[in-house]
Order: sequence, then C-alpha cells, then structure tokens
Amino acid sequence: LISVDMGVPRFGWQVIPLAGEFRDTRMIELQVGPIVAPVLHSPSVANMGNPHAIFWVDNDVWTYALDRFGPMLENHPIFPERANISIAHVTSPEAITIRTWERGAGLTRAGGSAACAVAVSASSLSNPSSRRCSITSGTPPARYIRTVV
Repeated sequence: LISVDMGVPRFGWQVIPLAGEFRDTRMIELQVGPIVAPVLHSPSVANMGNPHAIFWVDNDVWTYALDRFGPMLENHPIFPERANISIAHVTSPEAITIRTWERGAGLTRAGGSAACAVAVSASSLSNPSSRRCSITSGTPPARYIRTVV
C-alpha cells in the first residue's frame, strides 16, 4: 500500500477558482449538449492543488467523447485557470471508474490528482467510508480518508 498526502481538498468557488459564485460546488450549473437532454451536466468541482470538474455519469465512461468535450470544458469561461475534466461512473458501492482530460495535456493515462478529486467529491456527495477510483491506466487506486484535526 502506498500512501500520499495530497493536502486538504478545497471546495470554495474562489479557491478552485470559478469565474462566478457557487454556494455549493458539489454540483454546479454547467452542461454539454441540449438543455432538455444534456450529454454531461452538473459537475462536482474541487481543487486538489489544481482545479477539477467531475461529471458523474450512469454509463460506461468510454461511451462519452471526452476527446471532443475535454478541450471545450477545460477552456470554458467558468474556469479562469482552466480545469482538469473527469468523467466518473460509480460501478459499485466501493469503486468508481474515471477518464480524465488533463488541462494542457489532453487525454491522460495517469491522473493522481484527478483520482483524489473524484474520491473526495464522491465522499462529499454520498459520505461513504471509502471509495476506490479505478483509473484507465495503471495508476494505483485512490481512497479518501477524512482526517479530523
């Protein structure tokens, strides 16, 4: 088991940062596709040392054109410093599969900060004791352990 301290996740809209105020960053107003049937919508956003947007989906992460949506979302005006964009699918109570578009790099086969952002965001949404994130490459799983000081 390898352990890494990624620091304290930040959820305030000013420190992510976002271009406008959002009181609850667990789900912000942002969507891709038609208003009545968006392809992606309501991402969780967090800062793990860099900004992340996580779109929670019901289908396999490979069914979404992240290579097409990634550049558009990375550079969306809502993200003044651009953002890493992840698509996340909860596959079981203990596992989440993700794909990530990394700002400035594109589709990535690694993504430690994305895995951590997904784990913390999942924890803030559903409050499980732990979640394991399966990355599309060989990156080790991530689990968020909340530490109270």
